[in-house]
Amino acid sequence: MNEELVILFLNKLSTKEQDVFIELAILLSNADGIISDEERELFENFGEEMNRKLDLDFESARDVENILADSKDFSQYSKRIIFFELMGLALCDELDDKEKSFIKKLADSYSISEGDIIFMQQIVSELFSVYKKINKLLF
Repeated sequence: MNEELVILFLNKLSTKEQDVFIELAILLSNADGIISDEERELFENFGEEMNRKLDLDFESARDVENILADSKDFSQYSKRIIFFELMGLALCDELDDKEKSFIKKLADSYSISEGDIIFMQQIVSELFSVYKKINKLLF
């Protein structure tokens, strides 16, 4: 994308919820074995949104099952924010089969329906399109 992306909801999460989001984001961004420039840029934006310095430490990443277990008691509101923001990360570059599988596992764990997944994908794509237009206009 190479445009500044606006992140809207991560500051609504508690510190523990943000920690889970960061861990899931690290796993998702590395699911295909390639960390794109777009993913790195989005991580910087995540850090700014949460007022945190983020480290893309893949070596110490926990297993996705353990991370999801830590989030089982989060509110549905928080789970949807985490999922929506991760959808943005997944769609900021080419979405491959491993990332699709990761998103599906997360959706199943968070009880997010197929219809909501599709709707969120559409919204994220629309947001990216608007950001491109704004950046083209301003820069």
